[in-house]
Amino acid sequence: MPLRYEVITQASVYRERLGEVSKLFSSVFERRFPASGWEQWYFGNPYGAPVVIVGYDGREMIAHNALIPQVLMKDGDHTALEYRLSMSTMVDRHCRHVSVFEEIVGRLHEWAMGERTGFVAGFPNASSYLPAKVMFGYETLLETPFMSWRPGAARVGLVIENLPAVSRAPGEYSYPADAVYWAWRMQDRTAGRVLLNESVELAYKVDGPVLTVLDLGIRHRAADAAGLLGGFVRAKGAGEVRLTGHHAGLANIPSSECESHENYIVRMTARALGGEVPQIRFSLLLSDVF
Repeated sequence: MPLRYEVITQASVYRERLGEVSKLFSSVFERRFPASGWEQWYFGNPYGAPVVIVGYDGREMIAHNALIPQVLMKDGDHTALEYRLSMSTMVDRHCRHVSVFEEIVGRLHEWAMGERTGFVAGFPNASSYLPAKVMFGYETLLETPFMSWRPGAARVGLVIENLPAVSRAPGEYSYPADAVYWAWRMQDRTAGRVLLNESVELAYKVDGPVLTVLDLGIRHRAADAAGLLGGFVRAKGAGEVRLTGHHAGLANIPSSECESHENYIVRMTARALGGEVPQIRFSLLLSDVF
């Protein structure tokens, strides 16, 4: 029996399939289905409804892929740019054929082009990164290891202020950083945005003893960014920092003090559909994974 594919554009219809989606997720990734994250990205997204493709072998769901509407803002002239974020690509281990990947990615590209979508961005895992690059021409915008750092005792005094948003360079596109975006993206009360000693801009979340750097900006290069970040981590009661090698470099954290977190590599990729891929400022806030 040939595989059957279905493109779903109505959130209410997709919600009816969540039991099947949950089962496929747990089978593919061997961990619990993140129900709260799915609710946030698929049903609470202020930028619109998702489009999802699911594949069936008989009555069993064996494949899943989604495009989620998102918005980038350009610094300086506040130009808004709509795009789609590719996420939740899953194929049952018994059906991992090139043809299946081609169907669940290619059909959504066709749908997006029909909607005049300019480009698709993504943060693929190791399994889908190369197929997306080779088969569909996804461009790697940034590749950086995900690291673990345990800061020592605080080296400097801290002055902590609220921060509206991490700065961006002129002409760069990034997440909207307005009230609507923050209310949706950082629903967790353990997440926040701070300015440290008028020098280090930080967007973060805390999960028990771990603080994850979601975004980072340096206003004054002469500042002891690593010391300020480490002091803030300790002030939050955390002992470990998880951050990309890209952000560790911005903070001047010595590579000798960091170690790889589960050999995970963060890759920000994009594929132009009806226009060019703009200059995008990297942040983990752009990814559905963090």
